[in-house]
Amino acid sequence: MVALLDDTGQFNLAGKGKNIKILATRRRANSKTKSVSVQFYCGGGASWSLLYSGPNVGEWIACIELKKDED
Repeated sequence: MVALLDDTGQFNLAGKGKNIKILATRRRANSKTKSVSVQFYCGGGASWSLLYSGPNVGEWIACIELKKDED
């Protein structure tokens, strides 16, 4: 689950009993959508972009780089 904490400028990613907070940047103050939209874009390899768009909060974006846990 993805939630936007617009007062702190963070995304909260929740799943499997974990909560991860990621810094987000406001891309556009006004959004042209009438509903909330969450999209992940692959930037190649382990790089991803998370785009959150909503009618009252505008557009927010964060860059995510995944790494493998080594045992």
